Amino acid sequence: MWKTMILLVLVNVINGQCSCSKFTDESSCFAYGYCLFVNGVCVEQKCEAIPYQEKCKSPLCLWKDNKCLTFKAAESTCQTLLPQQCTEYQGCYYDYTNLKCQISNNCSKLEIDQCNGQLGNGNSCIVDPFNNKCQEMTDCKSLSTEFMCLSQFPFCLYQNSSCKPSSCNEINDSVSCSIMDQCQWNNNKCEIKNCQSIKFGYQCNGKTCGFDKDQCFSCIEQYGYQFFAGLISLLFIL
Repeated sequence: MWKTMILLVLVNVINGQCSCSKFTDESSCFAYGYCLFVNGVCVEQKCEAIPYQEKCKSPLCLWKDNKCLTFKAAESTCQTLLPQQCTEYQGCYYDYTNLKCQISNNCSKLEIDQCNGQLGNGNSCIVDPFNNKCQEMTDCKSLSTEFMCLSQFPFCLYQNSSCKPSSCNEINDSVSCSIMDQCQWNNNKCEIKNCQSIKFGYQCNGKTCGFDKDQCFSCIEQYGYQFFAGLISLLFIL
């Protein structure tokens, strides 16, 4: 139990977005996440405080009636979304039969042509074609068939009759490698992304790296090395 909890913390540390406070340049601040430059400091803003439509984005914020609002999944809010927006917001799915965006609370209650989008908890709805049903995907291990696992490549790999999360060194092509936020293609192989080695701002993006004052840095730096090392040590002790 304790090992599971610590692993979850480690995953959150590795996958956590950069803190807005890491950005000191106004343009870099504006380009990242929900950050805005206020009184000389880069800070994360609530949706209602964001005055720009381009910063008011999924999955947290929705631009409506010329203002930015916190998105809450409901019939009234999901139905206002355009088809290309629908599955970007948690709690909505697109109904291809009735051609409209609907609220989603339970994957198992959706028909095959409705099995898309995410639940309010962020988990995706995945088609199980062999059992003709829609299934909630909590992680790669929750996918019960090879077909379902392959549908989530490169994030999941099917090995030894089970589905598991993939690592960078298991990816063999540059396109798939580039899809994985924590990976980069280098010397004809897929490796864990080294943010400091990235020279161009357009390549330094996502949750793993941040770009500020012409330099790419690792988001994991915001968490303190001693804290991170301590968690790893505790994992091996327990």
